[in-house]
Amino acid sequence: MASPRSTVPQEETPSVRAILLVGSCAALIFVIQAVLLWNFGIDDVGISYRYAVHLAQGWGLAWNPGQPPVEGFSNFLWVLILALGNIFGGDVVIVSKLLGLLFAVGAIYGIGALSSRLWGSRGYWWLPPMLVAITPEWTAWAMSGLEIALYAFFLVLGFAAITRASHPNGLLLATSVCGLALTRPEGAIIGILILIAAAFNEGNFKSVSASLRTIRMPLLLLLLVVLGLAAFRRWYFGYFLPNTVHAKFDPSLPSRMQVLAWLFFCAPFLFGMLWLQKSAARRRDRVLLFSAAGVAVAQMAIALPVSPVMYFLHRYQIAFLPLIALLAPALVIRATARGAKASLLVTLVLVLWCAHGWPAVIERYRLDRYVYNQQTCAAARLAQLPGHPTIAIVDAGRIPFWSELPAIDAWGLCDVEIARKGFDPSIVLSRRPEVYIMSVDVNRKSKSGRLDIQAHLGMDIMTTKLPEFSRRYKLWKVCSPGVTPSVGDSTSSYYDYGIFLDSTWAGLHGLGGRLAHVDWPY
Repeated sequence: MASPRSTVPQEETPSVRAILLVGSCAALIFVIQAVLLWNFGIDDVGISYRYAVHLAQGWGLAWNPGQPPVEGFSNFLWVLILALGNIFGGDVVIVSKLLGLLFAVGAIYGIGALSSRLWGSRGYWWLPPMLVAITPEWTAWAMSGLEIALYAFFLVLGFAAITRASHPNGLLLATSVCGLALTRPEGAIIGILILIAAAFNEGNFKSVSASLRTIRMPLLLLLLVVLGLAAFRRWYFGYFLPNTVHAKFDPSLPSRMQVLAWLFFCAPFLFGMLWLQKSAARRRDRVLLFSAAGVAVAQMAIALPVSPVMYFLHRYQIAFLPLIALLAPALVIRATARGAKASLLVTLVLVLWCAHGWPAVIERYRLDRYVYNQQTCAAARLAQLPGHPTIAIVDAGRIPFWSELPAIDAWGLCDVEIARKGFDPSIVLSRRPEVYIMSVDVNRKSKSGRLDIQAHLGMDIMTTKLPEFSRRYKLWKVCSPGVTPSVGDSTSSYYDYGIFLDSTWAGLHGLGGRLAHVDWPY
């Protein structure tokens, strides 16, 4: 039999009523911010939406209906959930927002309950859920339409299962690690680390049999899920890993600065580990807190090879914020040795530290609204074209989702050949798309009366340098308000869309006279 566990006396443990009250206050703060950031999003989310709708319509997990399936998304379970919501009549955009809100609230309540078990005998257990709730990056990504809140919920669920007073809940633990593996490609690695934490927390490796009993069932289910998903991918898509892994992976570790920015944000909390020996009452609690921080640090290493193009506002790390926030009470408890004013000051610093990202979030929100408007314009223009032309675009998210036209993802997330060979504009042009939608900077009318534009994104610049592109494609429409917002130092991130038509195709459909030649400045 496993050795009996020491427990915190009942009178020192926060009541269920207190836990619910703190969780409700934190959830209310989060919901207010969520309403303000309801429309926050990024272009990437359109990929998940497009796959979910195609699955709900019976086309399977296909980027283009009728073509071989490509796993151009990194959130398998999330796409299935959105597809299910769409089958029952829900709009995938609304469903994703509501689920993001619900899972984020669930994670906040969960981290409050977990914190009460770890810190209930020492006070300040209410701090972690409050810090999570006031962090604007957490709220923004929860409302982005992506799977981040679901992933965070599974993370919290796993550690909550480990800390049950009598015995780790195997069912909850299995749900957590399997959910992580199904939600993100790296989820299986994180799940294994959580199981190691469960084993270490249970028997401290003094009793191998006790440790194995703790994780045996969850580990078996995790292995079945991982192997089953790999087999499904091999059968359905033709490869074992999502296509996005090939498209985003870079062995040069390009996201060093993004990971360092997250590490800087986490620094105060990680600093709290220095005092866990004196602040956490029980040894097993200290082990669990070190494990939570270790899982978050492991994610930093996993994110290093990811392309930094879409890595902003701590996107690939923010789901681990609740685990990092669990260390905050150690800092405040340490400060209480110097008096009430010191503890109040440390608490205030932590609150301001977590809330300081609002300017960056607002700036990104404005940027997305600007791009959203241009993408809306582009989708409306595409609706005017005859037939069902194929479009090629680097921003293969919302515009393909809204237009429902056959699309070539020029970046390669949804294209196996490009993902494995790297971006090559000649590959894109060899598919002979009738429409090429390109990021452009519009500089008003030049002295000659011609529209002065130039490509914006590096991939589009490479495309315009190909003689074949200038020979075949002419400008049809430009989606631009004429004024670029000036927000901070990020004006270089704002761009418009130029819609180019294959001149031969345009001529056959009576659009040849509406096309204009562009003299590219390269």
